[in-house]
Amino acid sequence: MSSITAEELGQLPLFSGFLKEDAEGLCGAMTKRAAAAEEIVVREDAPANCVFFLLSGSVRVEKRLDETEQDFKVLSQLGPGDFFGEAVVTGQLARSARVVAASDTVFAVIEGAALNGFIDARPKAGSDLLRRMLAAVGARLAGTSGELVMLYDVSALAFAKFGSEKEFAARLLEEAMLHFGPGWSAGFYLYDQFSSALDLAAVRGENFAPPQGLETVTGNKKNFWQDDKTFVCVLPGETRPDGFIVFTAAKPPAGGEKSSAEIRLGTLAFLSNAIVDNIRKARENVLLGRALKQSQGRWGEQ
Repeated sequence: MSSITAEELGQLPLFSGFLKEDAEGLCGAMTKRAAAAEEIVVREDAPANCVFFLLSGSVRVEKRLDETEQDFKVLSQLGPGDFFGEAVVTGQLARSARVVAASDTVFAVIEGAALNGFIDARPKAGSDLLRRMLAAVGARLAGTSGELVMLYDVSALAFAKFGSEKEFAARLLEEAMLHFGPGWSAGFYLYDQFSSALDLAAVRGENFAPPQGLETVTGNKKNFWQDDKTFVCVLPGETRPDGFIVFTAAKPPAGGEKSSAEIRLGTLAFLSNAIVDNIRKARENVLLGRALKQSQGRWGEQ
């Protein structure tokens, strides 16, 4: 651990414009901590006693989905200038999610009691800080609400009947694009089960440009940014992906918009993969049933 300077703190938008004496007073109560990539910074249900402000790097906020702690849902991704653990100010006693360093990360950390003490001792600066933190949390919640609405709309497709994967692909993009701005475009690619060709099953948006190199992606590849404007959702398969959903923005999304889009698109890929699997299994069952009837008919003729 080491101390943090007022100059370092002032580089974060949350503290821009702070009087020097206020910044120095806050720095006196802070320590600097570092975490390596994939290191767990805080665990879910662990005691909540401090607030973390990101100076550099990035983290994932994840919610446990089972008691074995093998499966987690990414709630958000935070970068420089963001923070977490703010609920300690209200007296929350336990962490509601775990936080994992997505890259080598450096934090400015302050104990909850020390932060409350700063707010009491410097009410003007303290109230300004709380107002900025509340605004940031509000924006974060708005992004989460958007993901929930999209999750509801897309999950309804799981109960609809589709004659083919292409029919589903067209409907999915129609629903999904309602949750992104007009500057986004998308293409849904599916591998043909018989010819092994990668087909563009559906497209939405006027500016969609087919990406290069999708055929080289292996079956265990995770979702990824191909460039600063193009995000590729991978529908995982055994030896190769079952397909891809490619989203392209008119201009590179920045900061919170990029991490919010990444989480929403990751959720979309997970649901799409499950629905495509169900469509293919249903078709295989139909073909199997037909083959069985034909074989029974031939057996009866003998």
